[in-house]
Amino acid sequence: MKENERNIGKGTEFSVTSEQRERLIQNTKTAFEVAKTITRRSTPLLLYGGTIRNILLEKETSIPDYDFIGDIDPDQIQRDFPNLVIGKWDEVQTMRLKVGTTLYDFTWTKDVQKRLSVGDITISNLCMTEDGQVIDYFGGLESLAKKEIKMINPDEKIAANPVRILRAFRFAAELGFTIEDETLNSAIKNAHLLSEATTLDDDIWQILSFEHDTRTQVLGLLRQYGIDRYITYPDNVYETINTLAIEKDISRCPQIAEVAQMFDTTTYLVGGAIRDMIWDKRMNDFDFKVHMPVEEIIRILEVNGFTKSPDYHTKEHQYYVSAFAGVVGAVIDGVDIHLSQVDTTDIPTLISEGDVNFSCCVYNIHTGRIENPERIREIRDKEIKFANPEKAKEDPIIVINALKQISRIPDIVIPQETRDIIEASIPQIVEFARTNPSFRYKIASFCGNLNSEQVYELFGEDSQDIFEGIERKKSKLVATSPQYTSIPLAELTEGDKVEVTKLLRAGYGKYFDESKVFSGNVNSVVIQRGEKGIQSCCLVDGERLYSAAAREGTDWIAIIADLAKNNYNVWCTVDCNNPKIQALCSIAGLAIETNPQVIRKILETKTEKYRGVSVYEFNGMVVFKKNNEPDDYPQVLLRS
Repeated sequence: MKENERNIGKGTEFSVTSEQRERLIQNTKTAFEVAKTITRRSTPLLLYGGTIRNILLEKETSIPDYDFIGDIDPDQIQRDFPNLVIGKWDEVQTMRLKVGTTLYDFTWTKDVQKRLSVGDITISNLCMTEDGQVIDYFGGLESLAKKEIKMINPDEKIAANPVRILRAFRFAAELGFTIEDETLNSAIKNAHLLSEATTLDDDIWQILSFEHDTRTQVLGLLRQYGIDRYITYPDNVYETINTLAIEKDISRCPQIAEVAQMFDTTTYLVGGAIRDMIWDKRMNDFDFKVHMPVEEIIRILEVNGFTKSPDYHTKEHQYYVSAFAGVVGAVIDGVDIHLSQVDTTDIPTLISEGDVNFSCCVYNIHTGRIENPERIREIRDKEIKFANPEKAKEDPIIVINALKQISRIPDIVIPQETRDIIEASIPQIVEFARTNPSFRYKIASFCGNLNSEQVYELFGEDSQDIFEGIERKKSKLVATSPQYTSIPLAELTEGDKVEVTKLLRAGYGKYFDESKVFSGNVNSVVIQRGEKGIQSCCLVDGERLYSAAAREGTDWIAIIADLAKNNYNVWCTVDCNNPKIQALCSIAGLAIETNPQVIRKILETKTEKYRGVSVYEFNGMVVFKKNNEPDDYPQVLLRS
């Protein structure tokens, strides 16, 4: 047996052990008999492609198909079986026959390895002889063992056909595999070629027709790596499937099921939870509108084992009565729940009582349907509008809530009507803040956030007194896991500073610069303590993550994951030529920012160094670099 051959039934890591694989092999033996009959050949004839992969993975398909390759005479097949031939493509030397419900592809060539080198995915280029020997020219068996999707010469293959990017992501999600580093980097780098491709529709439809979980995973990965911005989805189809995906994700929240079980009347989920689901953010709380009196809401909670808390600090399955009339708060599965009495089930009426459109998507917890899916597009596009413009003109609290949204979202879109209402309301807000000092927390809600500078610009010099005593930068981030502690720099002990410095020195090696550790660019530190002292740490400035290190491996990823989960915005910058760190940050919940305007806005408002920064496309990524600095290197910006 040659080095690139293995027998799938004799002692390899892919030895036959299951009934399912035995059935697959038996069906394959039958396919060989059919193929030999059609080609009038006994040997050599090789089966290749997905069938072998499926045998090794014990995976059956609903529509079987078999691909054979060898020194085949296509004219003979055409003469002998004209009624079975359903396609012939001379440019790729392949013809297709349909035998019953089974498809057979025959590729003719005198040099099998050379012909297969035209293919892309290694696990789809395995060959097998009739007696079960697997021939592996391109490392497909190794890729199967590692459960990874690897492309042969990815730059070359993607340049020839950019649709192969979608093929790689589709296979990865469908098989539960990862994408090999070189292949992933090439896909990200060459993603811009998709905008010029003319044959995307079939692959897009395959992705959109996947079962919900697989489809969501593929679309999420394409979005995470900035690839989806080069894809145009078929009209309306993406909107419909996107709505169904959101509904399915919402239905999986255990809090939804418990509230639905308790309240058998019309109950809607509204507010920021659906917005955050659409934006791939963590849902921190749930707002329900229940069609019953608040007294009945309380009675039902108590019947279901909830006890009243003496204050707002509720524990699991406790409730409190809010100072706001008709509202009860509770905790279910560690998440804050708000249950509000409503007297109507009319959707337009409910929406008119809201603040901004981002919080006005309505989900019926009993039908599992979003009642106003037309809102999803403007929420996804981050186009902020007042739910009731006339009401907003009279109520400064509504406008303050809109300013909070604007302060958090650097890529927000503000239509002229919304802008006019906000600008006209600024004098009211200033007067409200001056005469209601107990409501200063409302002003603080739009300060120190990623896009707060855009809000500050709305207030004139004569109104800056309303910001006195309010932090313009977060003094520390929220870390909720018990093993992590978030500490303002001023409160960090000298001993902790020494340990953090040692940890960073060990992690960064020759690139370590001690002068930057506790410079003016850092105002807090998140640390994890262990038996040997500080185990991992992350230096932070406001919402920006500066440096991270750990005693063991990549434990620092867990810190970033906790911060990304519990803070609305965190961000960092990474060398664009360091795909490993980019991938690790992605695992922690950060995504590469692909909007040049957003990158420029964040850097110019949140840093001194990168004011006047150059933002451009490099190797398929949107990167930035300091102007007039030949030693500076291109970086990418990642954010939660």
